[in-house]
Amino acid sequence: MMDRNALLAAMQALIARRDKTNDSDEKAKLDAQVKDLSTTITRLALDSLDVSSQRVAQSADAVEAILRKAQLDPFDRALDASARKLAEAALTLSNEASKVFAFEGPRALDTDDADADVDIAAPVTDSPEKVEAAAPSTPANERTQEVVAASPASASAGLPPIVTGRKLDQLRDEYQLCWNACVIRPERRADVQFAADRLRRGEARYREVSKKTGVPWQLIGLMHGLECGYDFNKHLHNGDSLGAATVRVPAGRPPAWKVGSPWEDSAVDAVKLKKLDQVKDWTLPRVLYALEAFNGFGYRGQGIRSPYLWSFSNLYDRGKYIADHKFDPKVESKQVGSAVVLKLLSEAGFWP
Repeated sequence: MMDRNALLAAMQALIARRDKTNDSDEKAKLDAQVKDLSTTITRLALDSLDVSSQRVAQSADAVEAILRKAQLDPFDRALDASARKLAEAALTLSNEASKVFAFEGPRALDTDDADADVDIAAPVTDSPEKVEAAAPSTPANERTQEVVAASPASASAGLPPIVTGRKLDQLRDEYQLCWNACVIRPERRADVQFAADRLRRGEARYREVSKKTGVPWQLIGLMHGLECGYDFNKHLHNGDSLGAATVRVPAGRPPAWKVGSPWEDSAVDAVKLKKLDQVKDWTLPRVLYALEAFNGFGYRGQGIRSPYLWSFSNLYDRGKYIADHKFDPKVESKQVGSAVVLKLLSEAGFWP
């Protein structure tokens, strides 16, 4: 069972803060959160793991929100002892929540590496009207045969065939067909819901990055989940700690990074590094293409769909890169697919 120490530390910090403040509104909010934390601690031994993890994640977000409010109030600009405890507790809770989320850590490179010969932001025609006008004269069925490798598993299940191309013009139709065919596995729906809830709780921060880049906030959130397990203490580039510039590829980002700078600054750099800010037409296929290109197209060469998109749905069963360039067909991804999270967001009215 999850360690209670983080929750107890948060509750003690909140009580200390409550006893210190003279603001009646803040005192009432702190009182309510202390009660919520007390309930969470009591329920840890009774709830299932997924329910417990959601409670901890919600507590982490609530503590972080209270901390931000305390630091912004004019009467408390100094980071006093109780606020420091609150910050430590929020960080611990966030880390606990990320662990339970089943984040698999830094992605293993596939045989195509994330950016090899792929320009995520390459200008293409995305609207149906423009696509029809720009279509080559080759009959549609012949074009499909040129770029599609129909896997036996896909064909037998009545699912769309897997395309071997790497360009959006080649993959656009497949993305739409997969989206239409996607069904969240019933036994995994709670996990997908948990991921969607984590993304929604970060919506305000993702929207800030979206305002500066033009990239949909949902896409930024999905990338954050894949790379960082929704942990705002990590660089969006690759999940390295914000305590320094990135160490792994891409290393040294953002340039001249100052410790203590907000996550949003690093996220904007990550988005611009991928040239995603240059994309003007964010259709569904374009979003899915950006997500897959971000991680690589090597799974297509293995005859399966990328778990980074479709894990926990009927479109993915097993097969995973377990180390750089090392593929194991028997291993099943334990991380929810980003397209599957987007599917749930769509069902709830948060996409497009």
